[in-house]
Amino acid sequence: LAEPLKKGNYLSFVYEGDRDRAYEDLQHALTNRTPYDIELRIILIDETLRWLHVKGKATYKNDGTPELFSGTMNNISVRKALETDRELMILELEKTNKELDRFIYSVSHDLSAPIKSIQGLINLTRMESLTADTQNYLNLIERSITRQNLFIKEIIEYGRNSRTPVQSMELDIEMLIHNILE
Repeated sequence: LAEPLKKGNYLSFVYEGDRDRAYEDLQHALTNRTPYDIELRIILIDETLRWLHVKGKATYKNDGTPELFSGTMNNISVRKALETDRELMILELEKTNKELDRFIYSVSHDLSAPIKSIQGLINLTRMESLTADTQNYLNLIERSITRQNLFIKEIIEYGRNSRTPVQSMELDIEMLIHNILE
């Protein structure tokens, strides 16, 4: 660089919100003689913003002052737009998952409350003297209630497990087969 770096020059095109960081990073690279590598926004003549990935390195005179700064500027606007879209989709998915969790909790509670009441009534009825037919009917009702409770628990577990990370583990296939055959 023929003259000391000022916030003018290429930095005058850098978006104001990125300018101080770009200046500090560039000064750090020049002072420490390290490569410059930054992602920043620039303002075009038509006042639109573009994301750039700027990489460069200075060459120095014998007295140690920067002589030339060379590098590349790559337009990464499309990548940044995709990253922003991805982040928004993740936020929306997290919101949807929370809504789903609340829905599953509400539905499971609404479904299991009457079942608990019916089970209580069955237990009270069994305290009475019952005919064989009545006892059989109560057993049938109780089996249906048990299946319904199991179904509700499976729904809750599915909701939890569908977002639980998969964990890998070693499995002894011979032991598994042996246990199944027993």
